[in-house]
Amino acid sequence: MFLFRVVRWVVYIILVFIILLAAFKLRAKQKAKHVLIDFDREKVIALTFDDGPILATQNILTMLNELDVKATFFVLGDETTRRPELVRFAYENGHTIGSHSWNHPHVLGFRSKDYIEYQLFRAEDAIEQATGAIPKFFRAPFGETSPWLNWILEQRNQIGVNWTLALRDWKKDSSKECIAEIFEAIDKSEIILLHDRAYADPEKLATLRQSILDLQARGFTFVTIDELYR
Repeated sequence: MFLFRVVRWVVYIILVFIILLAAFKLRAKQKAKHVLIDFDREKVIALTFDDGPILATQNILTMLNELDVKATFFVLGDETTRRPELVRFAYENGHTIGSHSWNHPHVLGFRSKDYIEYQLFRAEDAIEQATGAIPKFFRAPFGETSPWLNWILEQRNQIGVNWTLALRDWKKDSSKECIAEIFEAIDKSEIILLHDRAYADPEKLATLRQSILDLQARGFTFVTIDELYR
């Protein structure tokens, strides 16, 4: 009996590893099949912020509005119910609001249809309550997407969006210098993954602000995901 349990757990771990590996590969390959801009010719940057709204979101919005730069916020439904005014403010100031699920579960793309729709519906309801609009775009938590999830989104006339460049700004060892170096190395169009909570740090926020100005000086234009997929 003990040996059977061990074997069962080993098989379970292997299956989970295979699923996560498949999700990672899909994330790496998924490059906006609906995108209308030629990434090889244009110089555009889409800033996307995940996991808000939190208190730091207001600082990000203030900075972006000062620079007249629009971004996309993939918000969580449960956080939106706590701070609907931030989502409303972002929406009313021309930023795009996408859904990032209700409460950020792991391997959402490999869960049951009922569970996926539960996550989608609850998040959409919270966003609609805040903005008056149902989000058109969805980003899976951790980028763990799948053909199954994409099929469900397509049935709902929604578009799944991942990224082409991740700053990993959420990591504890991520510094303002690391963020600056990644931005300095940008030489083509990118959909950039950022996280609201990273910019509770005033120095990181200032670095992000300067990086935006530097990219503009190098001829890059900032767009929302809505502008990319229109």
